Amino acid sequence: MRYLPVTAFAASALVIAALALGSAQAQEIKPGKWQVTVEGVSEIGGQKTNLPTNQMETCITAEQSKQIAEQATLPQMEGCKADILSRNASGLTVRANCQGVVSTSTITTAGDTYKAVTHMEMTQGGAKMITDMTSTGTRIGTCAQ
Repeated sequence: MRYLPVTAFAASALVIAALALGSAQAQEIKPGKWQVTVEGVSEIGGQKTNLPTNQMETCITAEQSKQIAEQATLPQMEGCKADILSRNASGLTVRANCQGVVSTSTITTAGDTYKAVTHMEMTQGGAKMITDMTSTGTRIGTCAQ
């Protein structure tokens, strides 16, 4: 069985990440040190596999926060189309299609936290692949200078 080409998967993941960061910043998430956790489950041909949990820390500067918050449109990537399905004061729902990888993400923010829940589907070689991922972020302090 062949798996999703790296370029298509990477493009889809980048759109989701950009939308999560973009929406989080638009909701005025504070600059500082953030702890981000990504976990999920993938299903191929009816067999489910837990994906490794990834946790990292990153710093968002005031300038980065301002630049991202000023973005007025969805990121445009070759071979990808993304649309905002709904938006409210605490977040948004986005649908993206990147080279046949269709995803729906719901991103919510609340001050020092955000959560992005993503459902991705694709078919390759007659096999359907479904991936559900959750990314959570918590502001854990200020960044070291």
